[in-house]
Amino acid sequence: MQAPVYKAVSRPPQVFGAPMFPAILNFVIQIAIMIIAQGIFPGQVDPDVFVTSFLIVHVGLIIWGQKEPHLSGILLSQNMIRSHWTQEGELKDSQVLIPVVFEENSVRYKGGFIARVFRLNKSIQGVTNWRQWLTDLDPFEVEARVVVSNAEFTHIILSVGEEKALEQLNEATQGVRSMLGDFDPVLLSAADAKMFLEKELKGGVRFSKNNSCLILGNHQEYMTSVSIVSLGDQMDSRMFEEILSAENEIKIQHGIKFVPNNKAVPLLVHQRKMAFFTTFSQQVYEQYTTILDKLSHFQEFPEILCYYSINIFVTARSVAELNQSVRRIRAVLDKYRFRSIRDNALNQVTFLTQFPVCRKYPRVFLCPSETISVALSAVKQSSEKYKWGATF
Repeated sequence: MQAPVYKAVSRPPQVFGAPMFPAILNFVIQIAIMIIAQGIFPGQVDPDVFVTSFLIVHVGLIIWGQKEPHLSGILLSQNMIRSHWTQEGELKDSQVLIPVVFEENSVRYKGGFIARVFRLNKSIQGVTNWRQWLTDLDPFEVEARVVVSNAEFTHIILSVGEEKALEQLNEATQGVRSMLGDFDPVLLSAADAKMFLEKELKGGVRFSKNNSCLILGNHQEYMTSVSIVSLGDQMDSRMFEEILSAENEIKIQHGIKFVPNNKAVPLLVHQRKMAFFTTFSQQVYEQYTTILDKLSHFQEFPEILCYYSINIFVTARSVAELNQSVRRIRAVLDKYRFRSIRDNALNQVTFLTQFPVCRKYPRVFLCPSETISVALSAVKQSSEKYKWGATF
């Protein structure tokens, strides 16, 4: 099953080919230095020097941005590492990371986020109603994470950013029960949800020497992450099935934040203008126009936009096994023209803090929900013959 991926809405914002945030930062810094230099040495400083240095740095950002399209998000998220890890790379026992019991079936983080966790007791292999489910959850304005594993059950985490949105969370909870009733969704108790959300922290976590992976304390397992940095031409369910066919433990985490159409349309109109004036690409402009035309016929095309992230986490019993599995996963992604990167410190810290605060996650795409529905249709039935490590 395939669905087209519209590159216009999945590409992070750019300014003349460079990621937006560092490009703007470069411009501001160069202007500030030039004004200060002109003030200290009036009439003695040639402005062409700063124009040249600005262009050199901008070209460097374009090259860097080709390797890491989400450079803006990563730079904006660097504070996450500083606040959650010590200089030695040991995890801080912080309430920011560890949820507390809030209600019978809810947990809360220090930042005010409230989360609920569903476990699907039946395999959702071949599920076809994700599209309708996404549409029905749209008005609730919740954030959803679907965690598909080849060694565990499938989990769905619903979260809201503040306590006053608890009513929307309640409605979304009922929506999951009604839409996924055939797959026996069980809402975990607050204690079980807390255990699921923090289970990787219980044994202690630390970085390996070269920061290429995490070492999970009690079991002496190794974990690393592969992130999607550029989507392919088609979102294909077979890609996810191939990834989940690995022998060692794999988690594919789909992060979804819904954007109602009354907000999506102005956003796309603005981005279409920005894309035209910063990329000078008629093709990109027309792709935005295609999406806007579909959203304008909401009855015939009942899709919404959503912010979407894909994280693939690999756990292994040795570094060699971990590296081999990562190479195989990236080869599968390459086959489907999805650009990926093996992350070290940033993404692994994000893994431990992303429930439910995945809005901090830097590699987020803006995509039609139809595409996401195809992605979420790809799961593998849990295998009983291969379970080891930190399961529950």
